[in-house]
Amino acid sequence: MQIKNRERDGLKSKITPEELGRALAAQDLSTIPAHKRAFARYDHFMSVMADSLHNRQVASEIKAARRLHTTRRLSLLAQSAH
Repeated sequence: MQIKNRERDGLKSKITPEELGRALAAQDLSTIPAHKRAFARYDHFMSVMADSLHNRQVASEIKAARRLHTTRRLSLLAQSAH
């Protein structure tokens, strides 16, 4: 069994867990339909995380993954509408 030290192995960030919580809680979901709220929460979390990382290379990879995830989701929604 391998033990992982999450604090040592984690990526350095500009914000604390408390600030992350406040940033996520500040998102207004009242205008988002209920079936899209989980995706909106995920997308907002990824945005906050990418913007707060010290490692710009990892941040750019997260932003690219976020764009790809959004594009795929939109294409799936378009296909299901037909």
